[in-house]
Amino acid sequence: MRFRFGGPPDPGPLSLATLLAAALLAREHRTDPEDKQVYSLSELQEKYQEKYSPDTIEQYFKTECRLSAERPIKEPSDAKSSEASCQDCL
Repeated sequence: MRFRFGGPPDPGPLSLATLLAAALLAREHRTDPEDKQVYSLSELQEKYQEKYSPDTIEQYFKTECRLSAERPIKEPSDAKSSEASCQDCL
């Protein structure tokens, strides 16, 4: 760790790499082998927050869940009403 005059320590390049890896991990979607559904890390943490620690869930996400090329499309609850309003526009 390096120090800067008059400021906090410079975290160095390793911390930047760690931050980039965390950002990429947050955007990944993986399939949970328990229910075969696709989740982001934050979604999986929300699902299992009552049973496991955040570190345990992250480790599970990295090691047990498989990368998914697909992301399920969730339709909004008012999708039919928006389709009807688009028909009126034509």
